[in-house]
Amino acid sequence: MVSSDKLIRVIAERLRYHKAKNVVVDPVMVATSGSSLMKTDAVQTLIDELLPIAALITPNIPEAQILSELEIKTEEDMLAAAKRIGDDYGCAVLLKGGHSVNDANDLLYANGEYHWFEGKRIDNPNTGKWVAIAAAVIGTVGAIFLPLTDITDFLYFIGSVFAPMIAIQIADFFILKKDSGERKFNIQNLIIWIVGFIIYRLLMRVDIVVGNTLPDMVITIVLCVAVSKIGRCIKKS
Repeated sequence: MVSSDKLIRVIAERLRYHKAKNVVVDPVMVATSGSSLMKTDAVQTLIDELLPIAALITPNIPEAQILSELEIKTEEDMLAAAKRIGDDYGCAVLLKGGHSVNDANDLLYANGEYHWFEGKRIDNPNTGKWVAIAAAVIGTVGAIFLPLTDITDFLYFIGSVFAPMIAIQIADFFILKKDSGERKFNIQNLIIWIVGFIIYRLLMRVDIVVGNTLPDMVITIVLCVAVSKIGRCIKKS
């Protein structure tokens, strides 16, 4: 997300200088809550400088309404908006339908053709606000207890946060085959993440040829599977 007029101009200029191809632009302008995430002058600069060099634009419905100047309430409205945006900027458009009322279908418009990607709407109370709060808390705690004196410390900290997090997602999706409803936040995954974080920090004290990330992810995945199986046995008994 870039909300600055000057930053957008620099990005566009550098992309043109390097003759970048297959540029994908996600025009992050409106939050899920409906709040504006970009200044008015930055929106116009995005439209004038960055979108014309894009190969693919991926707006959500509120953003597509701004870019197309059309109101979107139905699938027919999505078709019209995607066509207008694609024709105006000479690129493909992936119009994300997560903000629509009745479904969560995405629409791809490219080369004058349409393709729908059907999606199931999930009633999820979590919002970007809580993700931002969680990130702020983790960052603050890390700064207090794990002082980052150089870039190496910073990279290790990032690894210790994200390695167990990604491992949990891999275990849930690919191994345990949980559906979307089961993969939402729960205290069990939080505890496993904390354990994975601690294991990563402990592994930093050991000289491992493959590094710390892979062993930590493997251990976290095994832990996820073991906890899941124990939980099922307890339920059956």
